[in-house]
Amino acid sequence: MCGIAGIFSLRGLKVKQDGLKRMTDALSHRGPDGEGFWFDEDEKVGLGHRRLSIIDLSEAASQPMEYQSANYVITFNGEIYNYLELKNTLLKQGHYFQSDSDTEVLLAAYAQWGEYCLDKVDGMFAFAIWDKKKEVLFCARDRFGEKPFYYHADGEKFVFASELKALWAFGIDRSPSKGKVYDFLLFNTTSDAKKKEETFYEGIYSLPPSHSLILDKRGQLSTKNYWNIDRVRIDDRIELEEAREKFLELLNTSVILRMRSDVPIGCSLSGGLDSSSILSLVNRQLDKNSSLNSYSARFQGFELDEGDFIEKVLSANPNVEGNQIFISEVELQEQFDEVMKIQDEPFGSFSILAQNLVFKAAAKNGTKVMLDGQGADEYLAGYTYFFDIYYQELFRKQPSRFQSEIKAFGKHSANYQLPNFKERVRNRFPKAFKSLADFRRAFEDPESKLFSGLHPEFVREYRSRSNPRNFSSDLNTALKTATFDKGLEELLRYADRNSMSHSLEVRLPFLNPKLVNFVFSLPRSLLIHNAWSKFILRKAMESILPQEIVWRTDKVGFAAPQAEWMKEPLFRERLEQSTDYLKKEKIISSVKPNLAWNYVVMESYLNP
Repeated sequence: MCGIAGIFSLRGLKVKQDGLKRMTDALSHRGPDGEGFWFDEDEKVGLGHRRLSIIDLSEAASQPMEYQSANYVITFNGEIYNYLELKNTLLKQGHYFQSDSDTEVLLAAYAQWGEYCLDKVDGMFAFAIWDKKKEVLFCARDRFGEKPFYYHADGEKFVFASELKALWAFGIDRSPSKGKVYDFLLFNTTSDAKKKEETFYEGIYSLPPSHSLILDKRGQLSTKNYWNIDRVRIDDRIELEEAREKFLELLNTSVILRMRSDVPIGCSLSGGLDSSSILSLVNRQLDKNSSLNSYSARFQGFELDEGDFIEKVLSANPNVEGNQIFISEVELQEQFDEVMKIQDEPFGSFSILAQNLVFKAAAKNGTKVMLDGQGADEYLAGYTYFFDIYYQELFRKQPSRFQSEIKAFGKHSANYQLPNFKERVRNRFPKAFKSLADFRRAFEDPESKLFSGLHPEFVREYRSRSNPRNFSSDLNTALKTATFDKGLEELLRYADRNSMSHSLEVRLPFLNPKLVNFVFSLPRSLLIHNAWSKFILRKAMESILPQEIVWRTDKVGFAAPQAEWMKEPLFRERLEQSTDYLKKEKIISSVKPNLAWNYVVMESYLNP
């Protein structure tokens, strides 16, 4: 796990090391264990690297790394989990290796298969390879967007890095997009499923997940989507027991691969089904005399504090040492400005501040790799709004199944609070609108209540932007949207910046491509069944986890007592400062209390 940076000069100017050095200096937190630079013979290409040593701690694994007499040179951020298996295959193809690193395996894989090496790797990655033979820069990002890749291209140069702050250090303009400001204040997001390459800043782009990029010496840039889920067909004949066994096998294999490390590993533990599953599977792989550290956020006196569930998981895994980090509003207030700088782009809640404090505690305790349960909710139908979409689909297509599901739902619906699904779809448009059509029509009227609080001039200028909300009419489409288009990539961005700010690597076993492929091949009834969400995961873990964890009906997520903390004097003072600024800039005309967090965050980035 590392920080990468690079410059490709397209108009004959030589790449200067001091510019590249400023970029790697800005990424020093991502790689405190080493720094390296490489320039081609003509000094038109420069690659930089900051190293966090995880696999093969020797100097042989330093980067940028050359292969086959510098025919191929790489700067790489991430991990290739199946590198040992790939290495054996490549040895049979005549390749040889001078290190035990996954970096060299990735280089050899590119030398052997070119861009099709991406079909063979299971990993989280962002990398750039200078291909001397073809005189092209080949870049790629992992399937789900776990690792970042930002770039700026202006016809004279192509500049890329792991984080936005490195591009700013080089001299790229830091100009927020007012359109993204609009999206954040109206929809609490800065990402757009139709324009995945856009960032919060003008002229700076993000290589989308599952995409590769090729840039030649003439400045021709092309991108390619190398993987998607659209070709997966649902297997309606599979039985529950067969599906359960296959799911557990794939998840367990993913955990084992992600435990490969030459440094200490630990686990996140929220007390929920996902993190508890990962911790328990990791613990089953350890020697009986080995110990494992877990890290949990706790909130004293908060009604949604998950301490009881955390203790149940720890009791079932007695050799796990539970590190419970109690977080106060004072700590979060103190952390606010620091996390703003860490994230570089707006984020939606206090929980990101709490996450940062958990990673900070883990790193301080000597943990360098942490396995986490993130990613399951999106494709296993873990969010409550999936019920709304699925039940509408059943009502239209399978009335008898709908009736049985509704009956089952009534037995444990207190925590889901599903409204009358025939009248509206909860979480898909605001309560003030009676129908989806009513909500869509609101975008045509600049005086609509949808835009209340925003300055009229601001609304008129940006209301033509596409609406990024999810209007999926069936569960399968909704799952794809949540996993690949909206939501997950932002959560992964938060986790990457927070963890790497403390030189900590986070690995996500649920984001294994074979596992995700398999789940999308399952009948939807194995995801939501008798009103149980994530049903196949619950069945897979039924004999491994405490039953109170397996059959929890409440969905808490990484909750923090944000509403209470926002009443504190320090936050109220910042809110007043923020709203005054936004009014002055003609972004808002009045204050909506439910947008207090958005106002403070937005002003922090517009007026740093």
